[in-house]
Amino acid sequence: MSLLCPACGRRPDEFAPGPGGRPRARCPLCQALERHRFLAVVLAGLPPSSRPAAVILDVAPARVMATMLRARGGSYIGMDVDPNADGRAVQLVADLCRIPLGDGVVDLAVVFHVFEHIADDAAAMAEVARTLAGDGLALIQVPWRPGASTDEDPTATPQQRVDRFGQADHVRFYGKDFEERLAAAGLRTVCIRPADLVPEDLMAAMALTDPTPVWVGMSGGGPWAGIGDDEVMSRMHARLAGGAITEWRRQVTLPAEPEGAVELPAWVRRLGRTRVGRALRRMVTP
Repeated sequence: MSLLCPACGRRPDEFAPGPGGRPRARCPLCQALERHRFLAVVLAGLPPSSRPAAVILDVAPARVMATMLRARGGSYIGMDVDPNADGRAVQLVADLCRIPLGDGVVDLAVVFHVFEHIADDAAAMAEVARTLAGDGLALIQVPWRPGASTDEDPTATPQQRVDRFGQADHVRFYGKDFEERLAAAGLRTVCIRPADLVPEDLMAAMALTDPTPVWVGMSGGGPWAGIGDDEVMSRMHARLAGGAITEWRRQVTLPAEPEGAVELPAWVRRLGRTRVGRALRRMVTP
């Protein structure tokens, strides 16, 4: 089995260590970390925008993310409060708490590892919700501990922030109440983990070793208006299984999965066959 970076579509000989010596974290060809590779998977599972001139807002854009998002077409806007941070290519210098865009104009917002830097994260979340189109989506990721409540302290010193939150410029470490915070800002979210979408052997080939989820946020119904979280997951999984996953397996010389023997994704195993069966029947029943 060879390796594959879904962010750049190339096959590295090995994945390099990442920040802090994290093993198999970075693609040596495009510099994508685990979260960027998982973003590529999530993007492949999304339905196309209903508008040909879709607006994509990329907050604190990494170069590899910008490349992936530009490839989707439409109008790409890279936004950061600091245009010189990490050598980013920024088109819009602005604060996420005061986005200088109209209501409902963004079709896809990508907010990866940003909210933990912002003192008033509620205001930033509300701005993301305000600017999303009715069928728009926000892809969100933050440092997250699912077994604890959010830890934050505005009086913490830089060293205390490193010890408690992981970095001196982080002001909190999110926990099990993260989705409640997003909901209070007007964002309905679906939590998606790598194992929800990608079979285990392909996860290994892509080195998707970070279990941190991506939250898919919607301020209106999004493209999945009126359906539940389990059905959203089912549609994303079906879209991937019918296209990208087949191609990725071919690229890394993994055998095609026999008909009727497809590995159950993690979200199906969590929910159980009965609930998933009901969800699928609702999808196909007029």
